[in-house]
Amino acid sequence: MFGKNGEHGYVPEGVPGATNAVIVQGKCWTRALSMHPPDRGEASVKYQLDRQYKLLKAQVALHDLPVEQAGSPQTFKVYSDGQLLWISAPPIQRKTDLHNIHISVENVDTLELRVHCAVSKINAWTVWVNPRVLK
Repeated sequence: MFGKNGEHGYVPEGVPGATNAVIVQGKCWTRALSMHPPDRGEASVKYQLDRQYKLLKAQVALHDLPVEQAGSPQTFKVYSDGQLLWISAPPIQRKTDLHNIHISVENVDTLELRVHCAVSKINAWTVWVNPRVLK
């Protein structure tokens, strides 16, 4: 599942108070991407950069849910033209976990953002907060 523009693209079922809006650490984000990977699988999105940008900035986290952590660790990955550029280490599992990303994307044609779910997707509402590429 995938959502953009600060929306999940779905409303988490069976979660009290859940909405379509992306909320991370108490703040509603209108500039965010949301991914819900499958059990033992990945969710991803690709962007064509055509070598026009120099830097990717974002934060990666879990959406605020009433529970404290996802059912298993979630690993965020950034790929450049099929090559791994960055991986969240350690993986994110608690809603208080947050990683900042500042990655060179100079001379990149295709940028891919992925989230890998190690075991269980339960409460794995992963978020790319304020992602942007800069010239």
